[in-house]
Amino acid sequence: MNNLCNSLKMLSNLQSLSLDFSECRSLTDEILSNISQSLGIISTLKSLNLSFSNCQGIRGSGLEHFGEDFEGLGSLSLDFYRSNMTNEGLKNLGDSLKRLISLKSIKLLFIDCQGITNKGVNDLSEGLQRLSSLVSVDLNFGSCKNISDEALGYLGESLGRFGCLQSLNLNLQYCEYITDKGLIYLSEGIQRLSSLQCIKLWLRRERM
Repeated sequence: MNNLCNSLKMLSNLQSLSLDFSECRSLTDEILSNISQSLGIISTLKSLNLSFSNCQGIRGSGLEHFGEDFEGLGSLSLDFYRSNMTNEGLKNLGDSLKRLISLKSIKLLFIDCQGITNKGVNDLSEGLQRLSSLVSVDLNFGSCKNISDEALGYLGESLGRFGCLQSLNLNLQYCEYITDKGLIYLSEGIQRLSSLQCIKLWLRRERM
C-alpha cells in the first residue's frame, strides 16, 4: 500500500480517482490516513470514489484528518458496506466534511454497519449541514439496526439547510426502530428544500 500511496503523490494533474478495496479484510484505518495524505498535495483533484466494502478492519479512525487539503473537491463517494464503522468514525468524517466547502455531490454508504447509532448520525449530520453548496446527496443506512427516529431528526435538520439541493437519495431499509414519528421529523426538513427536483426514499421495514 505504501507503493500505491507514493505513486499517487506523483499524479500532479489528477482530476478523478476511484479506488476499490472491497473484500480486503486485512486493511486497517491506516490506509485511509495514507490516502488522504497522498492526495492532499494534488490540488487538481475534483472527484474521489473510495470503496471499503466488507473491509472488517475499517472502523473510521483513519478519517480524522481526511480531506484536510481537498478544498477543490466537488464530488465524493465513500462506501463502507459491512465494515466495522463506528460512531467515532462518523464523527471524524463529519469533522472532515466541514472542510470540503466546494463539494457539490456526496454519496455515503453505511449499509449493515452495526457499530453506528443515533449519536454517530448526529455527528455526521453536523458536518453535512456545513456544506451549503451541495446539489446531490445520497445516504444509505440500510440494515443499520441501531439507529431510530432520533437519527432521522438529525438528518432532517441537516437536509433542511441545503438550499441548493436538487437530488436526494435516502435509504433506510430494514432499520427496525424507525417509525412514522421519524418520517415526520424527516419530512419537516425536506419540505424546506425549494430547489429539490428528485427524491428517492427507501423505507422497507421487513424482509420478505
